[in-house]
Amino acid sequence: MKRLGGLLGLVCLVLAFGVSATGVDYIDNFDTDPTGGGFVTTFATDYLVYTSDDSGSFWYDSAGGEIDHWGLSDGDVLTIELDGGGEFVFKSLRFKNSATDYDATISGIGTDAFSLTATKNSSELVLFEAPGGSATVDRIEITSTFVSGRLDDVTIEEPDADPPSFDSITRLTPPDEDTNADTLVFQATFSEEVQYVTIDDFEVTGSSATVTSVSSDTGTTIDLTASGGDLAGYEGIVGIDLAAGQDIADLADNALPAGEPTTDETYTLENTPPTDPTPSSTSHTLSVWSDDNTVDVEW
Repeated sequence: MKRLGGLLGLVCLVLAFGVSATGVDYIDNFDTDPTGGGFVTTFATDYLVYTSDDSGSFWYDSAGGEIDHWGLSDGDVLTIELDGGGEFVFKSLRFKNSATDYDATISGIGTDAFSLTATKNSSELVLFEAPGGSATVDRIEITSTFVSGRLDDVTIEEPDADPPSFDSITRLTPPDEDTNADTLVFQATFSEEVQYVTIDDFEVTGSSATVTSVSSDTGTTIDLTASGGDLAGYEGIVGIDLAAGQDIADLADNALPAGEPTTDETYTLENTPPTDPTPSSTSHTLSVWSDDNTVDVEW
Protein backbone atom coordinates (compact mmCIF):
# COMPACT_ATOMS: atom_id res chain seq x y z
CA MET A 1 0.00 0.00 0.00
CA LYS A 2 1.33 3.42 -0.96
CA ARG A 3 1.61 6.36 1.42
CA LEU A 4 -0.57 9.29 0.38
CA GLY A 5 2.10 11.84 1.18
CA GLY A 6 4.67 10.16 -1.06
CA LEU A 7 2.16 9.92 -3.87
CA LEU A 8 1.20 13.58 -3.65
CA GLY A 9 4.87 14.51 -3.69
CA LEU A 10 5.44 12.52 -6.85
CA VAL A 11 2.37 13.99 -8.52
CA CYS A 12 3.49 17.51 -7.61
CA LEU A 13 6.94 16.80 -9.01
CA VAL A 14 5.46 15.67 -12.32
CA LEU A 15 3.16 18.65 -12.55
CA ALA A 16 5.87 21.15 -11.65
CA PHE A 17 8.63 19.98 -13.96
CA GLY A 18 6.77 17.97 -16.62
CA VAL A 19 9.90 16.36 -18.07
CA SER A 20 12.62 14.31 -16.41
CA ALA A 21 15.72 12.52 -17.64
CA THR A 22 13.81 9.26 -17.89
CA GLY A 23 10.62 10.69 -19.37
CA VAL A 24 7.30 11.85 -18.05
CA ASP A 25 5.18 9.92 -15.58
CA TYR A 26 1.44 10.05 -15.43
CA ILE A 27 -0.21 8.37 -12.43
CA ASP A 28 -3.73 6.94 -12.27
CA ASN A 29 -5.31 6.76 -8.86
CA PHE A 30 -7.70 3.84 -9.15
CA ASP A 31 -10.00 5.38 -6.57
CA THR A 32 -10.64 8.40 -8.79
CA ASP A 33 -12.64 6.55 -11.43
CA PRO A 34 -12.74 2.83 -10.56
CA THR A 35 -15.37 1.84 -13.12
CA GLY A 36 -15.11 4.43 -15.89
CA GLY A 37 -12.76 4.96 -18.80
CA GLY A 38 -9.03 4.98 -18.40
CA PHE A 39 -8.81 1.89 -16.24
CA VAL A 40 -10.89 -0.95 -14.83
CA THR A 41 -9.39 -2.80 -11.90
CA THR A 42 -9.95 -4.92 -8.80
CA PHE A 43 -7.25 -3.07 -6.86
CA ALA A 44 -8.72 -1.14 -3.95
CA THR A 45 -6.05 1.58 -3.68
CA ASP A 46 -3.05 1.44 -5.95
CA TYR A 47 -1.65 3.29 -8.92
CA LEU A 48 -0.67 2.74 -12.51
CA VAL A 49 2.34 4.68 -13.76
CA TYR A 50 2.66 5.64 -17.42
CA THR A 51 6.23 6.36 -18.43
CA SER A 52 7.75 7.48 -21.71
CA ASP A 53 11.41 7.21 -22.64
CA ASP A 54 11.03 10.51 -24.46
CA SER A 55 9.55 13.91 -23.61
CA GLY A 56 5.93 13.08 -24.37
CA SER A 57 3.28 14.10 -21.89
CA PHE A 58 0.22 12.36 -20.51
CA TRP A 59 -3.01 13.50 -18.96
CA TYR A 60 -6.36 12.08 -17.98
CA ASP A 61 -9.14 13.34 -20.19
CA SER A 62 -12.05 13.33 -17.76
CA ALA A 63 -14.52 14.31 -20.48
CA GLY A 64 -13.56 11.43 -22.73
CA GLY A 65 -12.63 9.10 -19.89
CA GLU A 66 -9.32 8.32 -21.57
CA ILE A 67 -5.59 8.68 -20.92
CA ASP A 68 -4.11 10.94 -23.58
CA HIS A 69 -0.48 11.12 -24.61
CA TRP A 70 1.21 13.63 -26.88
CA GLY A 71 4.65 14.30 -28.30
CA LEU A 72 5.96 10.74 -28.54
CA SER A 73 8.28 9.87 -31.42
CA ASP A 74 8.54 6.74 -33.52
CA GLY A 75 10.26 3.98 -31.58
CA ASP A 76 9.46 5.46 -28.16
CA VAL A 77 8.33 3.00 -25.53
CA LEU A 78 5.26 3.73 -23.40
CA THR A 79 5.45 1.69 -20.19
CA ILE A 80 2.54 0.90 -17.86
CA GLU A 81 3.39 -0.53 -14.45
CA LEU A 82 2.37 -0.37 -10.80
CA ASP A 83 3.71 2.50 -8.74
CA GLY A 84 6.48 0.85 -6.72
CA GLY A 85 6.57 -2.22 -8.96
CA GLY A 86 5.10 -5.66 -8.51
CA GLU A 87 3.06 -8.12 -10.54
CA PHE A 88 -0.45 -7.53 -11.79
CA VAL A 89 -2.82 -9.47 -14.03
CA PHE A 90 -3.27 -7.71 -17.36
CA LYS A 91 -6.57 -8.37 -19.10
CA SER A 92 -6.90 -5.82 -21.91
CA LEU A 93 -6.62 -2.23 -23.05
CA ARG A 94 -7.79 -0.06 -25.91
CA PHE A 95 -5.30 2.05 -27.85
CA LYS A 96 -5.50 4.47 -30.72
CA ASN A 97 -3.08 6.70 -32.55
CA SER A 98 -4.03 9.95 -34.20
CA ALA A 99 -2.08 8.85 -37.29
CA THR A 100 -4.26 7.45 -40.07
CA ASP A 101 -1.98 4.48 -40.65
CA TYR A 102 0.10 3.02 -37.86
CA ASP A 103 1.55 -0.12 -36.34
CA ALA A 104 1.22 -0.82 -32.63
CA THR A 105 2.79 -3.53 -30.48
CA ILE A 106 1.61 -4.30 -26.94
CA SER A 107 4.07 -6.46 -24.97
CA GLY A 108 3.71 -8.00 -21.54
CA ILE A 109 6.96 -8.32 -19.59
CA GLY A 110 7.10 -10.84 -16.75
CA THR A 111 5.82 -14.29 -15.84
CA ASP A 112 3.34 -14.60 -18.74
CA ALA A 113 5.28 -12.65 -21.36
CA PHE A 114 3.43 -11.95 -24.61
CA SER A 115 3.47 -9.68 -27.63
CA LEU A 116 0.51 -8.45 -29.68
CA THR A 117 0.87 -6.45 -32.90
CA ALA A 118 -1.74 -4.69 -35.00
CA THR A 119 -1.64 -2.57 -38.17
CA LYS A 120 -4.50 -0.11 -38.47
CA ASN A 121 -5.64 2.36 -41.08
CA SER A 122 -8.00 4.36 -38.91
CA SER A 123 -7.95 6.29 -35.65
CA GLU A 124 -10.45 3.97 -33.95
CA LEU A 125 -9.66 2.54 -30.53
CA VAL A 126 -8.17 -0.93 -30.98
CA LEU A 127 -8.79 -3.63 -28.37
CA PHE A 128 -5.74 -5.60 -27.26
CA GLU A 129 -6.52 -8.63 -25.07
CA ALA A 130 -4.02 -10.82 -23.22
CA PRO A 131 -3.62 -14.31 -24.70
CA GLY A 132 -6.02 -16.65 -22.97
CA GLY A 133 -7.80 -13.70 -21.38
CA SER A 134 -5.22 -12.80 -18.73
CA ALA A 135 -1.47 -12.61 -18.18
CA THR A 136 0.56 -12.05 -15.02
CA VAL A 137 3.18 -9.41 -15.82
CA ASP A 138 5.44 -6.79 -14.24
CA ARG A 139 4.73 -4.15 -16.86
CA ILE A 140 3.17 -3.44 -20.25
CA GLU A 141 5.20 -1.83 -23.02
CA ILE A 142 3.62 -0.13 -26.03
CA THR A 143 5.52 0.87 -29.16
CA SER A 144 3.95 2.50 -32.18
CA THR A 145 4.48 4.96 -34.99
CA PHE A 146 3.56 7.63 -32.44
CA VAL A 147 2.13 11.02 -33.16
CA SER A 148 -0.40 11.29 -30.39
CA GLY A 149 -3.11 9.02 -29.18
CA ARG A 150 -5.17 7.62 -26.36
CA LEU A 151 -5.43 4.68 -24.00
CA ASP A 152 -8.75 3.52 -22.63
CA ASP A 153 -10.14 0.67 -20.52
CA VAL A 154 -6.77 -0.45 -19.18
CA THR A 155 -8.08 -3.52 -17.36
CA ILE A 156 -5.99 -5.21 -14.69
CA GLU A 157 -6.59 -7.37 -11.64
CA GLU A 158 -4.72 -8.21 -8.48
CA PRO A 159 -2.80 -11.50 -8.70
CA ASP A 160 -4.59 -14.49 -7.17
CA ALA A 161 -2.95 -15.22 -3.82
CA ASP A 162 -5.68 -17.45 -2.38
CA PRO A 163 -4.99 -21.21 -2.31
CA PRO A 164 -7.59 -23.66 -3.58
CA SER A 165 -9.49 -25.87 -1.16
CA PHE A 166 -10.26 -29.59 -1.30
CA ASP A 167 -14.05 -29.52 -0.99
CA SER A 168 -15.21 -33.13 -1.22
CA ILE A 169 -14.58 -36.79 -2.00
CA THR A 170 -17.76 -38.57 -3.04
CA ARG A 171 -18.64 -42.06 -4.29
CA LEU A 172 -19.16 -42.21 -8.06
CA THR A 173 -19.07 -45.83 -9.28
CA PRO A 174 -20.72 -47.78 -7.77
CA PRO A 175 -22.99 -45.17 -6.19
CA ASP A 176 -23.91 -47.25 -3.11
CA GLU A 177 -21.73 -47.42 -0.01
CA ASP A 178 -21.94 -51.22 0.42
CA THR A 179 -20.31 -53.10 -2.45
CA ASN A 180 -18.12 -55.99 -3.48
CA ALA A 181 -16.78 -54.20 -6.59
CA ASP A 182 -13.15 -54.79 -7.51
CA THR A 183 -12.79 -51.24 -8.92
CA LEU A 184 -13.96 -48.12 -7.10
CA VAL A 185 -14.32 -44.66 -8.62
CA PHE A 186 -14.32 -41.60 -6.35
CA GLN A 187 -14.90 -38.00 -7.41
CA ALA A 188 -12.70 -35.20 -6.02
CA THR A 189 -14.06 -31.64 -6.09
CA PHE A 190 -12.00 -28.46 -5.56
CA SER A 191 -13.02 -24.85 -4.94
CA GLU A 192 -11.43 -23.69 -8.21
CA GLU A 193 -9.63 -25.13 -11.19
CA VAL A 194 -6.46 -26.94 -10.16
CA GLN A 195 -3.54 -28.39 -12.11
CA TYR A 196 -0.68 -30.90 -11.80
CA VAL A 197 -3.08 -33.66 -10.67
CA THR A 198 -1.60 -37.20 -10.91
CA ILE A 199 -2.21 -40.60 -9.32
CA ASP A 200 0.67 -39.88 -6.93
CA ASP A 201 -1.30 -37.08 -5.28
CA PHE A 202 -3.73 -39.52 -3.61
CA GLU A 203 -3.60 -42.68 -1.53
CA VAL A 204 -6.16 -45.36 -0.75
CA THR A 205 -7.02 -45.91 2.90
CA GLY A 206 -8.06 -49.28 4.40
CA SER A 207 -7.08 -51.48 1.47
CA SER A 208 -3.70 -52.02 -0.19
CA ALA A 209 -5.29 -50.90 -3.47
CA THR A 210 -3.86 -47.81 -5.17
CA VAL A 211 -5.18 -44.95 -7.28
CA THR A 212 -4.56 -46.28 -10.77
CA SER A 213 -5.95 -43.42 -12.87
CA VAL A 214 -7.26 -39.84 -12.75
CA SER A 215 -9.74 -38.50 -15.29
CA SER A 216 -7.74 -35.30 -15.90
CA ASP A 217 -4.68 -33.44 -14.66
CA THR A 218 -6.65 -30.17 -14.46
CA GLY A 219 -10.15 -29.15 -13.47
CA THR A 220 -12.48 -28.51 -10.57
CA THR A 221 -13.97 -32.04 -10.58
CA ILE A 222 -11.68 -35.03 -11.15
CA ASP A 223 -12.51 -38.76 -11.03
CA LEU A 224 -10.11 -41.07 -9.17
CA THR A 225 -10.08 -44.83 -9.87
CA ALA A 226 -8.87 -47.22 -7.15
CA SER A 227 -8.12 -50.86 -7.89
CA GLY A 228 -5.62 -53.71 -7.35
CA GLY A 229 -3.98 -54.77 -4.12
CA ASP A 230 -6.27 -56.77 -1.85
CA LEU A 231 -9.42 -54.96 -2.98
CA ALA A 232 -11.00 -58.04 -4.60
CA GLY A 233 -11.13 -59.87 -1.27
CA TYR A 234 -11.11 -56.95 1.16
CA GLU A 235 -13.61 -56.63 3.99
CA GLY A 236 -14.05 -53.17 5.50
CA ILE A 237 -13.99 -49.43 4.76
CA VAL A 238 -12.06 -48.01 1.79
CA GLY A 239 -11.48 -44.29 1.19
CA ILE A 240 -9.19 -41.77 -0.52
CA ASP A 241 -6.79 -39.29 1.15
CA LEU A 242 -4.38 -36.68 -0.18
CA ALA A 243 -0.86 -38.08 -0.31
CA ALA A 244 1.75 -36.47 1.91
CA GLY A 245 3.78 -35.29 -1.10
CA GLN A 246 0.93 -34.01 -3.26
CA ASP A 247 1.77 -30.94 -5.35
CA ILE A 248 -1.64 -29.85 -6.62
CA ALA A 249 -2.01 -26.08 -7.17
CA ASP A 250 -4.44 -23.63 -8.72
CA LEU A 251 -3.76 -21.89 -12.04
CA ALA A 252 -1.88 -19.12 -10.22
CA ASP A 253 0.38 -21.80 -8.66
CA ASN A 254 -1.05 -21.36 -5.17
CA ALA A 255 -0.49 -24.74 -3.50
CA LEU A 256 -3.37 -26.88 -2.26
CA PRO A 257 -3.08 -27.13 1.54
CA ALA A 258 -2.87 -30.54 3.22
CA GLY A 259 -5.99 -31.86 4.91
CA GLU A 260 -9.15 -33.77 4.21
CA PRO A 261 -12.37 -32.36 2.75
CA THR A 262 -15.50 -31.68 4.78
CA THR A 263 -17.39 -34.24 2.69
CA ASP A 264 -15.33 -37.45 2.73
CA GLU A 265 -17.35 -40.45 1.54
CA THR A 266 -16.09 -44.04 1.67
CA TYR A 267 -17.10 -47.52 0.51
CA THR A 268 -17.76 -50.52 2.73
CA LEU A 269 -16.43 -53.66 1.03
CA GLU A 270 -18.21 -56.99 1.63
CA ASN A 271 -16.46 -59.80 -0.22
CA THR A 272 -17.26 -62.88 1.96
CA PRO A 273 -19.87 -65.00 0.14
CA PRO A 274 -22.97 -66.07 2.17
CA THR A 275 -23.14 -69.75 3.34
CA ASP A 276 -26.07 -72.09 2.59
CA PRO A 277 -28.25 -72.90 5.62
CA THR A 278 -27.74 -76.45 7.06
CA PRO A 279 -30.94 -78.45 7.73
CA SER A 280 -31.42 -79.29 11.41
CA SER A 281 -32.75 -82.77 10.60
CA THR A 282 -32.65 -85.25 7.75
CA SER A 283 -36.14 -86.58 8.58
CA HIS A 284 -39.33 -84.65 8.05
CA THR A 285 -42.98 -85.57 8.44
CA LEU A 286 -45.87 -83.88 6.71
CA SER A 287 -49.37 -84.62 7.91
CA VAL A 288 -52.37 -83.95 5.72
CA TRP A 289 -55.88 -84.62 6.95
CA SER A 290 -59.41 -84.19 5.81
CA ASP A 291 -62.26 -85.11 8.09
CA ASP A 292 -61.29 -88.51 9.53
CA ASN A 293 -58.62 -89.33 6.94
CA THR A 294 -54.96 -88.57 7.78
CA VAL A 295 -51.96 -89.19 5.51
CA ASP A 296 -48.38 -88.91 6.77
CA VAL A 297 -45.59 -88.33 4.27
CA GLU A 298 -41.95 -88.75 5.33
CA TRP A 299 -38.71 -87.80 3.46
